[in-house]
Amino acid sequence: MQSLLSLVLTTVDGEGVLTMKKLLVLAILGLGGFAVWKRLQQDRAELDLWTEATSAE
Repeated sequence: MQSLLSLVLTTVDGEGVLTMKKLLVLAILGLGGFAVWKRLQQDRAELDLWTEATSAE
């Protein structure tokens, strides 16, 4: 199996370049989605801590 970098460097035809651009865009979108999901989890955890700390029981 070839690495992503070697595929990018060895692909020179128009169709292959377009395919690699699509794969790179998908990878970037995936990483961005993961970062947003992770941030939402952290925000929910912090909100839960504040709710627990300030609840009047």
